[in-house]
Amino acid sequence: MSQRPAAWINIMLCFELELERPNTKRAITNALTMGFSYFAGGLIMLTLYMSISNENAALILDYFTFVALLIFGYIKGRRTGWHPFRRALQTTRIVDLAATTAFDLAGLISK
Repeated sequence: MSQRPAAWINIMLCFELELERPNTKRAITNALTMGFSYFAGGLIMLTLYMSISNENAALILDYFTFVALLIFGYIKGRRTGWHPFRRALQTTRIVDLAATTAFDLAGLISK
């Protein structure tokens, strides 16, 4: 394998990291799509707190959103051939990170 580094990279991408070789022709489109998706995912969670004055009611609705994201991630994993539970957790972590970042930025702007 040391004499064929391109083959070694393909093996690492496919079998160890479970990744595909990226299509460099679509890099900007993919980056914009992912950025918008993270923003929209975080906004979904944050919208509950912006639109409902009672924090407890918003938190309860937030749990339903969390469950919906778990289901969405599970389905996404099943359809793409990845481990469904891993994808479910990954989806919720990404949206949680996006919502936390949006909340922190809103706190900085409002000061």
